[in-house]
Amino acid sequence: MEKNILVLNHRGLGEILMSLPAIRWLVRECSGTVHMTVSSNFDIEACKNQRCGYNMIIFSMQNNAISIIKNIIFLRKLRISDVIAVWGFERRTVKILSALIGAQNTYISAVDDNEMTKRNIPHKSDRNINLISNYLNMKPKKLVYKDYKFDFNISVDSMNKSREKYIVFIPGSGALEKYKRWSTKNYSALAEMIFYSYNDIRIVITGARVEEELGEEIISNINDNRVVNSIGVLNINVLKLLYKNSLLAVGGDNGGMHLANASGAKTFVITGPTNSSLTAPINAEQIIDIEMHGRPWYNRHTCKKNYKLLYDQSMDIHPSIVYERLKPFLENANVHEAID
Repeated sequence: MEKNILVLNHRGLGEILMSLPAIRWLVRECSGTVHMTVSSNFDIEACKNQRCGYNMIIFSMQNNAISIIKNIIFLRKLRISDVIAVWGFERRTVKILSALIGAQNTYISAVDDNEMTKRNIPHKSDRNINLISNYLNMKPKKLVYKDYKFDFNISVDSMNKSREKYIVFIPGSGALEKYKRWSTKNYSALAEMIFYSYNDIRIVITGARVEEELGEEIISNINDNRVVNSIGVLNINVLKLLYKNSLLAVGGDNGGMHLANASGAKTFVITGPTNSSLTAPINAEQIIDIEMHGRPWYNRHTCKKNYKLLYDQSMDIHPSIVYERLKPFLENANVHEAID
């Protein structure tokens, strides 16, 4: 009898992209259907046609009470046998859900709050691979960067390849994690530094529709028509091509940066209160953070405690520091342009 497997993964786009290689492996190796929960229809679109296979079904699972009840009824009808919770879910929550839908087996990647505050710890993607290897009773796979990258239609990609040089700013973060954001004034100052030395480079701002005001603030601070606010107006396929053809992408610890990374962009991640060893995009060009004495990185406890926090001192990274990290890549882009 084929198994019906439920993978709990409705914790945001970044979490999905960090776990997708492990989920692909699960789909290929298991005999049965894999049902994966995500947070939104946008996340569903991000996973479509990405080497996931026909025996994988993705659906959105919201956290409000009515949606949870509907999903429990739906999942009971599927006769789920095994529940797999990717790294970060509460063990107790997973156990309760498994019991409610009648699943026989539960597999959870345990969270150690003490470990989360340490540097140089295993990345979430490795933890998810270990979880799936335990479920399959197989040796863990060795992942490389291409395992995280999206597939592209080559003909469409070549048609959309632009000679225009541009950088992408991704200033947002989850609604409950605003303290992870670099300030809009810093983005504006960085843009001015870039424009001062490179007058042929444009800047495109992207993000979720609810973050549109961030793009407006950046533009109002600088008032330069070389900055375009595209937050909330581009579909997933256009975004992927936008990131893929950019010079680089700059942003905080957010799902958009993982999307840019999976699309093939050079990513420059500004982190402060989050553990870059655990959550940064795989193969990021630069990870820019400040280690503050007596300030451990956030863990599940402090994240819940600070969900109303709008600012974290560890994000006080001066724009000049970020610019100095970007400059060699911008100069290299100019060299290649001259050779072409």
